[in-house]
Formats: sequence, structure tokens, C-alpha cells
Amino acid sequence: MSYGTDEGSVFRPPRLFRWMLSTFLSASDRRAVLSELEELFRRRLERDGAAPAAIWLRRQCRQYPTHLITERLASMASFSFNRGGFDP
Repeated sequence: MSYGTDEGSVFRPPRLFRWMLSTFLSASDRRAVLSELEELFRRRLERDGAAPAAIWLRRQCRQYPTHLITERLASMASFSFNRGGFDP
């Protein structure tokens, strides 16, 4: 994971996080998520400094996949119920 403290700093989320995004999102959605995350990271970097921004990014990278998987499972469950003739 790379973080910088100057204008040309490198933003690179953890490899596992990037793998999760590539597994669960389309290429365009993945680019959108990473772009948004980078923008928010850079704002934190400017406002709070490198260490707080890095902590924030790690927290986001831990929480987002859980949210993504939960959403995907809920979507799959809804699809299964509707296809199987169950209409809650």
C-alpha cells in the first residue's frame, strides 16, 4: 500500500482490496469506486496529513468489501426467491 505526503503522492489500495473489487464489480464500477476513494483520500491527506489519511484508507478498505458482499448476497437471495416462485 502506498501513500505519499506531497502533491505527486501515490494512491494504491491493498492488493486484496483491488482483487475484491475486480471479483465483484464491473470494470466501469471498479474505476468509479477507486476514483471516488482516491479523491476522498487526497482530501484527507491535504486536510489531516499522511498518517490519518492512511488510517482512514485502511478502514475503508476493510469495510467496503463487507458491504459489497452483503449487498451481492441480498441481491442473489432476492433473485432466487423470485425465480423459485416465492413472492414474499
